[in-house]
Amino acid sequence: LGLAEKEAKKAFRQIDLDGNGEITREEFVTALRIAEPSLSLEDLRLKIRRSFRSILEALREQFADPLTQEIEDQIKVELPRLVTIFLPLDFKESETRTLFELVDIHKEGEKTVLDIVKGIHYFAPACALEDLRARCIQSSTHVADAFVKLGTTQRTKLRDLENFAQELHSLNLIDAAEADTALSMSRKTASGSGAKDGVTLLFSGDVIIRKVFDLLDVSHEGQISMSRVMAALQSCGAGSKVRLPPQERDEQATREVKDHLGPKYRLANDLKHQVRLGALYEEKESRGAAATDA
Repeated sequence: LGLAEKEAKKAFRQIDLDGNGEITREEFVTALRIAEPSLSLEDLRLKIRRSFRSILEALREQFADPLTQEIEDQIKVELPRLVTIFLPLDFKESETRTLFELVDIHKEGEKTVLDIVKGIHYFAPACALEDLRARCIQSSTHVADAFVKLGTTQRTKLRDLENFAQELHSLNLIDAAEADTALSMSRKTASGSGAKDGVTLLFSGDVIIRKVFDLLDVSHEGQISMSRVMAALQSCGAGSKVRLPPQERDEQATREVKDHLGPKYRLANDLKHQVRLGALYEEKESRGAAATDA
């Protein structure tokens, strides 16, 4: 594929979401297929980013074990059930079907909960920023305020994964267990006492430091700055979204229809006005010609 070694390792990590050190052919093909840029899918990609936290919460309500509250990620889900789960989040059946068909590359008609969540991460990688962005907003009014302790020099300083995790911990944006997990990934060991495996991280609501780091390391140098982190968190489109009540949906639809049709109504009125003026002009000319003949 012509990738440099650093790029290949980074691509491997991004596909290996469960962190087991291996990727299957299905994971590889699914990731390439879902991540392929497509203008026709950008609206759906944006909608999923905005609804990411709500999607995880909906899946947790449906598939969490009553005793442990851990999601049973190997339960297989068919399209009709997924449509029912996504409907309260304001997803149309066609949108849910599109996402499901992208994940279901072998046309099996059912996918595990883990496969669906992996597919969402492949489809909208910026979802990885949402948990960190939420922490910033919870601790401060604005994202930038969470980094106010850092001076200009500290914000522009390049950091590797280990230093990045330590800095986030010092800013109280991640806890000791999350920092330990990031450090264990950096050192390629799972011996950290608070480290979590990749599958647990996908459903835990914890900040996946390794994924955030790889997403922002656009130059593949193994280093990022906190100013880059701030810019990404302030511009990302992730968030929470719930289905509006019927009255609010009707009002929103009315506003959108008016905004969409307003220019067309004005164009039609202008055209009518011009036609009337043209008809009056022709009528005056015909009267003038008749008077001349008389």
